Amino acid sequence: MRAAHQRLQAVTLATLCVAITSVSAAPPEAEPDRLMERQLVEEDVKEAAKRPYANDLGPDQIDVSAYPRQMQQSYGLFAQKCSRCHTLARPINSQWASPPFWEQYVKRMWHKPGTGINGVEARQIWEFLSYDSQVRKLDRREAFEALRKQLLEEFKQKYPERYQELYDELEDDAAKLW
Repeated sequence: MRAAHQRLQAVTLATLCVAITSVSAAPPEAEPDRLMERQLVEEDVKEAAKRPYANDLGPDQIDVSAYPRQMQQSYGLFAQKCSRCHTLARPINSQWASPPFWEQYVKRMWHKPGTGINGVEARQIWEFLSYDSQVRKLDRREAFEALRKQLLEEFKQKYPERYQELYDELEDDAAKLW
């Protein structure tokens, strides 16, 4: 729990620093919009901290050194944009692996206020998540599902009430890729 809490604190601090920097660098006419955007991002980060998932307990980075150059660049974009509102561990360790799911998920995130994601970036993030899911999850299904089981067990011990809310009686399905 301590490691996950520390990661969440680091993401929160980084998000606040980025938001404060972008507000202070904004032209005066943009300040009200930037302030509102910063408040929305801060609210998302606080909400994410209150509602953890098993995914949050897993790795928050991916070794993309063997990925094609475009996917490596898209990983950087994914890491920058998606860590504004939640831990990177959340999507990295999710059981979601299909391109249609990622398309729906990225579209939902893209349209949330304060994400700073445009249409071109949303497509790059979707392409990265789809590619990564194939390589790291689907092509190595047994290993990834074992990681999911481990994260679920750890989550059950640390957050029993939240575990029951999210995963009770779904243990087998919560570990499988969808």
